[in-house]
Amino acid sequence: WTRCDTVEVFGDGLRNDMPKMPKIIRSLRKPASSDSTGSMDDGTRQTLTPGGLPDSSVLTKPCKVQIVRSLGKWSGGLSKVEISHYEAWIVAIGEAKDYIYIEQQYFTSNMGEGVAKNRVAEAILLKAKEAIESGRPFRIYVVVPTAVETAPVAYYTRTTLIQDGDDGQELCLMTRIGVLLKSAQQGSYWYGKGAQSMMSVCSLFSVDQNTSGRWDVAEIFVHSKVLVVDDRVAVIGSANVNDRSFVGFSDSEIGAIMWDGGDGSIREFRLRLWRQFLGLSLDGNMDGAVMDPGSDVAFDAWKEVASGNQTLLSSVTSFTPRDSITSFSQLQNLKKEYNASSPADKAASFVEPERLKGMQGQLVKFPNKFLGDQKKRSLTTKLVDSFDLAKPVFL
Repeated sequence: WTRCDTVEVFGDGLRNDMPKMPKIIRSLRKPASSDSTGSMDDGTRQTLTPGGLPDSSVLTKPCKVQIVRSLGKWSGGLSKVEISHYEAWIVAIGEAKDYIYIEQQYFTSNMGEGVAKNRVAEAILLKAKEAIESGRPFRIYVVVPTAVETAPVAYYTRTTLIQDGDDGQELCLMTRIGVLLKSAQQGSYWYGKGAQSMMSVCSLFSVDQNTSGRWDVAEIFVHSKVLVVDDRVAVIGSANVNDRSFVGFSDSEIGAIMWDGGDGSIREFRLRLWRQFLGLSLDGNMDGAVMDPGSDVAFDAWKEVASGNQTLLSSVTSFTPRDSITSFSQLQNLKKEYNASSPADKAASFVEPERLKGMQGQLVKFPNKFLGDQKKRSLTTKLVDSFDLAKPVFL
């Protein structure tokens, strides 16, 4: 794998080599057989993937792909660490004009202060600033787990995205966008709007009814690492948004950055995810409302489903996300109590469980104050020592 061109991500010394795009681009092509699924009927084929099968048209046209990595001396024998996976995130976000969509297990990033050194959150904030100054619609969608096993890691995900740090000095991305919106020109698209008109943070839950008729609820643990920008470029791989995945000399990671060739392949990928999360028809008949994620129509549809599901779950169960669950220990105790209960006691703990039939898809809003009383833990006071720190952000 030849490393040729140097790409400077920021003008602060944080740079590395980005490999050139290979001359021969991998193509996704339709199988030679006209019926690659054998004798299965359409209904059976649709059940094989939650978001429906890809549109047949995207299998016949080329999709440009570049493999990216986080690799260092211990993991790959390199004399200089490679951070092309990180660079791919920064470059893709930097191209955003209409929207940014992210799925992540961990999201710990820096905007001028704090323990993290990677600048993914700052790159997103800069795109929000551009949209506000130009007065054009722009949306940010983020899907993360409600809580991971380690409380400090969950704390830093929330304080990066949606809750300010407990010292009152480290401002989250949502707060910083709100500050920027105060400068919106009167009469412009963003004048008088708040941060939640631009950015949404959600999690995923599923509900189901077993053969005996008892309803149950479970969180879908988001383990994917996906970035989609403007239905034109996507980054998919193993890297979390944190220094451990991005610095190169820590965890080794691999991924791919993909560019749409004009055939709609990136859009089709996003739509397959959104059909599942929003409870839309898998055949694409309900895609109209979410074809343009940067629009008011799509963003309102997303928020309506997420907010409605969150309200429904919190009115039926005791352990799903809500503002009244303010600490990690409180959440763990509620989950432990429920999981230790007998099936009969679980059923009795639900309030009118038949209402869960109204759950639409899997998307659930991440409440603003959920787990908000949790404090910073000293064991993660410093996550990385030698990842070059950029100059302070503009706020």
